[in-house]
Amino acid sequence: KAEKGAIIISDRYPSATLGGMDGPRVDPSFFDTGNPLKRFLASIIKNIYSNISKPDIVFKLSVPFEVNMQRLLDRGEESDSKTEEQMRSRRAVMDKWELPAVPVHKIDNSTPFEDVQKKIRHIIWDTI
Repeated sequence: KAEKGAIIISDRYPSATLGGMDGPRVDPSFFDTGNPLKRFLASIIKNIYSNISKPDIVFKLSVPFEVNMQRLLDRGEESDSKTEEQMRSRRAVMDKWELPAVPVHKIDNSTPFEDVQKKIRHIIWDTI
């Protein structure tokens, strides 16, 4: 649909970085292995990811770690050292997210929702 002019909005897009958020997780050695099944499966995964159309624009929303943890508590969820470690681990994976040759706009999502919407609208209008 995007190729025919439709606007597609998605809350996720795979990273180009191996092991990055939502991206391919195939070890590059699988392509050179003597195991034909591993080579075959690795080639299928590579083909799937290479055929995903690149977006015209990306918004990468983030909040400081402390704000993220406070939002967790505000939702009534409990926080312990294990939860904090999981959050830090996810953040580290997200920090590796990249998509070469695509404009990525980093947005601070710790501001009020209306301000975030306003920033995104301005970027979209400036782009089109």
